[in-house]
Order: sequence, then C-alpha cells, then structure tokens
Amino acid sequence: MDKNKGTLVAFGAVAVVALLVGAFAFTTALGRTPAAAPTDRTIVMTAVEYKGTFGEGESQPAGTVVKAYRWDPSYIVVNKGDRVTLKVFGVNGDQHPSTIDGYDITFTVKRGEWTTVTFTASKAGTFEIVCHVPEHTETMHAYLYVVG
Repeated sequence: MDKNKGTLVAFGAVAVVALLVGAFAFTTALGRTPAAAPTDRTIVMTAVEYKGTFGEGESQPAGTVVKAYRWDPSYIVVNKGDRVTLKVFGVNGDQHPSTIDGYDITFTVKRGEWTTVTFTASKAGTFEIVCHVPEHTETMHAYLYVVG
C-alpha cells in the first residue's frame, strides 16, 4: 500500500472513531443514552421579564425602556414516552396563557404562583411552548425536543 493510501485509511478510521465518541458524548451530556427507557422527568421553569433602559447617546431617547419576556429554560430535551412535569413559576407579567403546540396542551402561568403541567411525551419532534399575550408572543417561546 502506498504511503498516501495508508494515511487516508488512518485518517478515515480516526474520523469514524471521533464521530462515534462525539455522538456518545452528546447523548451523555444531555443525560440520555440512545435507548433510554421512558422515565418521569420534572423540569422547573420560570416566566421572566428582561428589562433595560437606554442611556445618553444610544439609538433610542434616553430613558426609553425595552423589555422581553422569556421562558427559562427555553430548551427542554426528553425522550419519547417520558412522563413530563413542567413546574412553572411566574416571576414577571400578570399572566401567561400558553400552549404546547402539537400536544394540544393549554395552561396559564400567573405572577407569584406555581403552575404544574403534566403530560406524556408521546410524539417525537420539536414543539413550541408559546405565551399568547400579544406583547409577549415575539419573544416568549421555549422548545420541547422529544427524542425518539
């Protein structure tokens, strides 16, 4: 075998091993193994408002307040078949009437209160959790990733 072919074969073998190790590390980092059995998962979330004020010389008049509402965390990963409980605390905003698209789930989070949403992750895919208050719809999205 000539030297260039040997180098390419060795490089290819190293690349395959690196991909396998990377895939294992990624699934392990998510707390999942490729064939994880369904389990009960509880995720604690908050409904929060980020707020800031423009200062002198910025793109808006000084004192202009900007704000954005968010779910925290905004990315949730579970396995298909898991029984998921979202425990959501309303930190800011009077209320957040919300849905989990694709699961036909509706719930409302109120400031200063805990809201519990429990369901089985029966469909694989990516599903949006959205607050439907008009001022919040642009920024208040979270994503439920159901693996499997």
